[in-house]
Amino acid sequence: MRGLIGMLMVGAVALTALPVSAQQVCGERTAILDQLKREFNETPSGKGMASNGAVVEFLSSDSGTWTMLVTFPSGATCLLAAGDNWRSDQSHARVAERAT
Repeated sequence: MRGLIGMLMVGAVALTALPVSAQQVCGERTAILDQLKREFNETPSGKGMASNGAVVEFLSSDSGTWTMLVTFPSGATCLLAAGDNWRSDQSHARVAERAT
């Protein structure tokens, strides 16, 4: 996770010095998902669609690492954020159970 966080930190530092087009760490979605699975055992834990058609995904692992990705309609996938201490909020599941 340190390598990924380091990569994101470098990208964050670049935000102040680089043009907008150079500010994101992006790649092929399948390759990024494979690397996150292989290195951190992260799997998809949730996703949603933004108003611009982009898909935002959260990946997490049992050890608490997490990554937030965005895949644009063009097909490019970019890392938005990553960290540790992910905690799955199960309160929404309990609400849904009571509603049925």
